[in-house]
Amino acid sequence: MRPALSFSVRPRRVLAALGAIILVLLVFSVIGRYSTHLLGHGRLLGFVHGFNVDGEGNVPAHFSALMLLSVSILAGVIASWVRRTDGLFYGHWVGLALIFIVLAADELNSFHERLTVPMRTLLNVEDGLLFFTWVVPGMAVVALFGLAYARFLWHLPDRWKTLFVVSGITFVAGAVGVELLGGWYVSTHRDWTIVYPLIAALEEGLEMIGTAMFLYALLDYLQDRVGAISVSFASETGAPGSPEQRRSRVERSRMKTVA
Repeated sequence: MRPALSFSVRPRRVLAALGAIILVLLVFSVIGRYSTHLLGHGRLLGFVHGFNVDGEGNVPAHFSALMLLSVSILAGVIASWVRRTDGLFYGHWVGLALIFIVLAADELNSFHERLTVPMRTLLNVEDGLLFFTWVVPGMAVVALFGLAYARFLWHLPDRWKTLFVVSGITFVAGAVGVELLGGWYVSTHRDWTIVYPLIAALEEGLEMIGTAMFLYALLDYLQDRVGAISVSFASETGAPGSPEQRRSRVERSRMKTVA
């Protein structure tokens, strides 16, 4: 094996880079909303939709999904390491990996929003904090998650217990808490133009910050357990299509010709 590319992963640098990207996305989104509702320019060659943090299938949505997927992968890596060591809470780590795969898919497709209409009918709610009624099953899922992972969190060392809890609270505060505020504002003022985009930016910003913090926490936890984290890409000598194998095929062809 010949290493072609190798680099170290430093949790603090990753967090700083993610924080900078999140800030840029939020600023771009606010600029786009300002251009749309105050200047009357709603496209700007695709910039407005492309950087709208409350939109789907655009840069912020794909960035958030990539972060969530990265969390899932890291949780899976930690689960694999736990299985080879003491096996403690292996199922919880696997559960985290699966949960964040679902969250990444939801980020791209907004499955949760499809619950709003049936939940409005079921609860007979039209206005107020529950205007976006998907938050009701959302809060139930959060409560179940808290019960299922209480012992897992309790057994974590204090440093990561704090990081996990703070990142989780930040994410839920955006996904559910600010969504409740946004629902109340829209149902009361019937205004989607100026204030609501700022509320949506706060919501998505807290979600992205919470995810970035959790990603950092997992990297920091993994680094503490296994040492320095590095990523390497290598090319295998003699692999199909490699120069070595092509020379070997040429030599065999010459030998057959001579024979």
